[in-house]
Order: sequence, then C-alpha cells, then structure tokens
Amino acid sequence: MKEDIKTHGVTSSNHGQLCQATFAQVILFNRRRPGETQYLKLTTFQNNLVRTTDAGDDIIQSLSISEKVAMDRLSLLYTRGKRDRGVPIMLADDLKESIEVLCENRKEAGVHPDNIYVSARCGSSLQPFRGCDVMKKFASDCGAKNPENLTSTKLRKHLATMSQIINLKDNELEQLANHLGHDVAVHREYYRLPQESLLLAKVSKLLFAMEAGKLHEYRGMNLDEITVSSLEEADLDEESLSDDCAALASSSERDQPSKVRVGGAPSDVPISRLTLHIF
Repeated sequence: MKEDIKTHGVTSSNHGQLCQATFAQVILFNRRRPGETQYLKLTTFQNNLVRTTDAGDDIIQSLSISEKVAMDRLSLLYTRGKRDRGVPIMLADDLKESIEVLCENRKEAGVHPDNIYVSARCGSSLQPFRGCDVMKKFASDCGAKNPENLTSTKLRKHLATMSQIINLKDNELEQLANHLGHDVAVHREYYRLPQESLLLAKVSKLLFAMEAGKLHEYRGMNLDEITVSSLEEADLDEESLSDDCAALASSSERDQPSKVRVGGAPSDVPISRLTLHIF
C-alpha cells in the first residue's frame, strides 16, 4: 500500500488501508492499548520523535551489540496513556516511514484539516480509526486459527507473563512495566505464568537436586542457574521410576481414596487432597 501510494498516487481508499495496517502493526509491536495509539496526535509525531541513537556516547558504549543494533533501528516517542501517564511508542524504520507517508498525503487523501490525529479517517470526520476495530479486522483477515486471541489485552498479557521466563531483574521489570503503562505491583499481581508451568519448569529442578542429594552443591544459585545437565549425574533409574509411577497410577485408579483421621475424628478428605506441611 505504501508503494502503491508512491507509485500511483494517494486515494482515500489506499490511504485508509495504509493507516489501518500501520497502526495495527504499531499496536502489535508495542503491545499498546488501542486508545494510546489511535489518539496519537500529528504534532506529537512531528515534534517529539526521538532517534534512540541520540543517547550519549557513554550510554551507547555500555550496551551490548544486540542492544546497539536495536537502538539503531528504532525511534521513540511518548503519547498520553491511561491516567494521563506518558507511555512510549517505539517505531521501526518501516513503520516510521509509513506514518510519514500518511502525514505527507493527508490533504490529497481528503483528510479534514482539523483532524488532529495521525490515524485520521478520510472525509469530514474528525476522529481517528478505532484501534480495537483495526485489530479485529486484521485478526479476522489474517487467517489466524484463533483470531479472538489477537486482541490488545491478550497480547499485553502475553508479553507480561512470558517475560517471566527470562527472569527479569527488578530494574528491568520496572522498565517493562513502565512500557506497558502500569506499575510493578500491578505487573506482579496480575501477570503471572500459569502455576503448572512454574512448577514443571522451575520447582522440579529443586526436587531433582534433592532427590540426587546434591542440593548443597547449588548454594547461592537461583533456579535459573541450576541446569538440567548438572542433574543428570543423579543415580536415578528412569526406567524403574517410570514403572513405579505407572504402577502407582494404576493402583490409584483401582482403589478409592483412603479416609484419614484428623483431630481424632474421621475425615472424608482424600489423602490426595491433603497438604503436607514440614516444620
């Protein structure tokens, strides 16, 4: 669409298509709330766009190669977010170029001169394209198996929860929370990996270390520093362990859960439902 405008000229149709496609990508890449993107003002883009390579030499020298590459490819601006908080929007070069094309061709596309938004509708409207409608349109058109999952809310939650896999430090977690436009307390309270995933991926390593009698060897380490390979020397017979597990499962299917006595009185709570506390 961008090339079509450059080659054949702008129309209200291709201008509107480019506008919607561009802002769907901005929402997707930044995991921004739709309103934060749709109400981006023309003056904000024109006056507040910052090239991230403008950082001081001492800051740039402290970055890794991959971080320097990311900075070189991105521009940054701030727009108004929830509760009037300034939230960042990062733009890759192709997205920045698309927005520049939109801004340069507003008059020819028939955008009303009083429409102050970058994602302006063509014609007499003074409103921008609605971000949630744009996301719904492309989620439906892209052929996704579950288009209902491609919403801004679910994409934001996906980023917040999956970020826990890389074990962010407190300052890095704060940076991510600032990007998403909420505080760290909200981030920790509402965006968590499913408990089952944490148990399998993290806590299980602790159990394997205890089973191998090697827990003392990992003193001072966090769970991410304990690797599976370091536990492979444990004298565990995996085949017999699997057989035992299978036998246990078979047995549990045959037998009814036993009743236990709690405080001298019979209890109907199955043993499998009790929590063992070790003091």
